[in-house]
Amino acid sequence: MLPGAKAKSDMVIDILASSDACKVKPMDTIAEIVEVKALSAHRIRLSVRPPEGALPMFLPGQYVNVTAPNATAKRPYSFTSAPGADVATFLIRNVPGGKMSAYLEAKAKKGDRLLLNGPFGSFYLRAPRRPILFLAGGTGVGPILSMLEHLAARGANDQPVQLVYGVRDDADLVEVKRIEALAARIPKFTYHTSCSGPGSRHPLTGHVTDHFTAGALNNGDVDVYLCGPPEMVESGRQHVATLGLLPANIHYEKFVPASEALAV
Repeated sequence: MLPGAKAKSDMVIDILASSDACKVKPMDTIAEIVEVKALSAHRIRLSVRPPEGALPMFLPGQYVNVTAPNATAKRPYSFTSAPGADVATFLIRNVPGGKMSAYLEAKAKKGDRLLLNGPFGSFYLRAPRRPILFLAGGTGVGPILSMLEHLAARGANDQPVQLVYGVRDDADLVEVKRIEALAARIPKFTYHTSCSGPGSRHPLTGHVTDHFTAGALNNGDVDVYLCGPPEMVESGRQHVATLGLLPANIHYEKFVPASEALAV
């Protein structure tokens, strides 16, 4: 806009930058549990919304620290919902002996109030200027779901988007119906799922790295988003390197147990 010019209609400026870059400070938000749903023996979907006001604004892919009632447990979880949604969702790994897992599995009930502090994280969706390759392992698909929800909400997108999502056990391949629904809303979106556990009956077996080739890197003109357990992230990075095509950008986040780090 030229100096001195005035806007003559409503305008939205979409700038995908980190909350630090935007000078947005993390904030505390009280949210009530809407639903706790076991998707498998090892996966839980947590849905929350504030009793009043709005959820914190965040970039698709970012996370908040979630504190259970009476501060019995505190864990960082990435949003799987799109920014601006009325209900926030999180995909949580049910860890045997974990404090938050124990609360969600046995004690949590609708209406319980949780404290959300955030957002945090530099793993977030940048403006799509070239093809996108999402690589997800386990609950690492969570922040990528938020990114896909955002792409679907934006409407038209000229760039191809591909997701390769893998887990170990067949039962833990969750949120596939949600991905199918997103595929119907995002132009040029394709996805593949795989299971690496012994005896898997899934059509595609093996690891995420077994199911994408140099062609997915579009001669290097691609943005890669990689999220999952540390070993999966490292093998993904190494596989990309062995293909001999350096992506324009590669963004990654490692999900590690709470005993090893304070961020997922």
